[in-house]
Amino acid sequence: MTAPEKDSSNNLSRRYRHLFRLPSTSESILFASIPAILLEVIVQSVLKVTLTRVLAFAILTELILLLTIEIDRQLLKRRSGVGTYRRIAAIAIISNMLWLLIGLVALLVFLLSRNDGRFIALVIVGLFFAVCFRAFIFGSIFYGNTIQGLPLSFVQPVLLGIGIVYVWNTSKINEFEIITAVLAGMVYLIAIEAYLRSVNNSAPIGGMKPLQLLQAFLSAWTLEDAAKIEDVLGKVSKTTDVGTSMIRIEGSSNGENALIIVPGIHPGPFYPIGSSNLPGDIYSKLRTAQTVPLTVHSISDHELNLPSKSEVESYVVSLENPKQIDEGKAMTLPVVKKQGKATATGIAFGSTCLVALTQAPYGMEDFPIRVKNEIDRISNEKGFKLALVIDTHNSEGAKPNEKECGDAINAAREAIDELTKSKQQNFKLGFAHSSELNVSIPKDVGPAGMGLLYFEVGESCKYCFVIVDANNSKLGFREEVFKDFEKIAGVGILELCTSDTHVTAAKTSGAKGYLALGDLVSVDAFVAVLNSLHDIAKSRVGAGSFDASSVTTHVKTIGSEILQDFSGLIDNTSSAAKRGAEILGILGAAIVVLIAIA
Repeated sequence: MTAPEKDSSNNLSRRYRHLFRLPSTSESILFASIPAILLEVIVQSVLKVTLTRVLAFAILTELILLLTIEIDRQLLKRRSGVGTYRRIAAIAIISNMLWLLIGLVALLVFLLSRNDGRFIALVIVGLFFAVCFRAFIFGSIFYGNTIQGLPLSFVQPVLLGIGIVYVWNTSKINEFEIITAVLAGMVYLIAIEAYLRSVNNSAPIGGMKPLQLLQAFLSAWTLEDAAKIEDVLGKVSKTTDVGTSMIRIEGSSNGENALIIVPGIHPGPFYPIGSSNLPGDIYSKLRTAQTVPLTVHSISDHELNLPSKSEVESYVVSLENPKQIDEGKAMTLPVVKKQGKATATGIAFGSTCLVALTQAPYGMEDFPIRVKNEIDRISNEKGFKLALVIDTHNSEGAKPNEKECGDAINAAREAIDELTKSKQQNFKLGFAHSSELNVSIPKDVGPAGMGLLYFEVGESCKYCFVIVDANNSKLGFREEVFKDFEKIAGVGILELCTSDTHVTAAKTSGAKGYLALGDLVSVDAFVAVLNSLHDIAKSRVGAGSFDASSVTTHVKTIGSEILQDFSGLIDNTSSAAKRGAEILGILGAAIVVLIAIA
């Protein structure tokens, strides 16, 4: 069964990635100008203005539009960095489209009735609809108090309406129709404000009301300013102990050692909040001239997200002082066991076993924590002091069901059984990291880069183990890389692990909301980088040794309940918005009909 906390995180990501589907600046100006100028032309034409004046007012309309977009931007950017030119222009597109829509209704009514006053009244209603939409956006996104956005909401529609008012023939205007239109518009504006207040009256989380929470999410998502949302998450997070396993593997002649880290923390919930860049944070903190940290994906879930950068800092600092469990200079040959869709790859280093699980090429891993607990129990019963259980996270697809989780446990059991009987022998190691290469790696690889460990065990066993800072791997990418790499390098890849970084998550308009390894980088380009790393690593081969350790850290974690509360609040707010939009839509339609037939 899909974990609810994972669903909550994905649900939040799914909603907020829509923020990135905006037209370019030039397209935004064009799309905002078309309805504004069309409306002006319609009004001027109906009121029988000369063509010269129509063109003059069209030019004036464009200038006023550009001026008012800039006024909006200058005032709103002081409230929030969300107020970029493109977003302000996008607001103008929709508000002007609403006005144009009512203008077209007004044109139809005029053609049927030849009533100038009714036509003008409907145009005024359209102006109020544009004001109301702006009030809705400004009040919910830019202002702490929804009513504070009202004055600015009037600026653009009123200034654009100057040209309309200028050509009115007051002798043809029925004052009652105009007054009715203004009153109807005010009623609609009041309804919008009442609706925003009702939406904002939901139970707050961490002292933050729904619209404040929305604004905090927008700041985090669009500006990478997570301070407000992290403050809330910190207040409602729970304190717990998390365990982290590590193994330092040395031997490379350049003096660098690879520190493989299986964190007790899960990356997320989404960038830039909390532990979303966990592998990158670990890399930047623990990277030294001798040590290159390589973070893999542990069997964990979003319940183990850290809520803030300060908690991430505390966690990463704790990794600098682990408790040594084992050390030595011998290891077994790798063992690979398959059960159903699951593959378990095991290696024993002294009394430490490393077990990497994958479902490639059939589907995603993301095994539940109980799978890790069971494998830990099995390894302990077999005499291992420490187990590094890795969720390789290297294939997209469906998450494992109950049977598939059982298959993974059984495959791991068989691998551990064989490891206990396998002879351990001295090994050689060469290591290289992408930071050494003068190549540009696409954005589906995160800031911690990629590392390749080249092993020689016994007389003839040679293989590579690859760890990449990425969020999963495109379906089939792993298998193509394995095949092509072996053809070029003459040696196989035992396993490819990704870190499940959330740096690449959600900043894409794709349905899945993240960039997986292989979405941008081609198999050929990726294999070329791996081959370069292999050549470097092979040239550095030296006598290998290992040092296994663990650390327990006392940290605050977000927890599934909190993610569900956030996701639920967003869902409830969205549902209320839909219901409110339906009601406001009906009210708006009723107003238009009333003015049209009055």
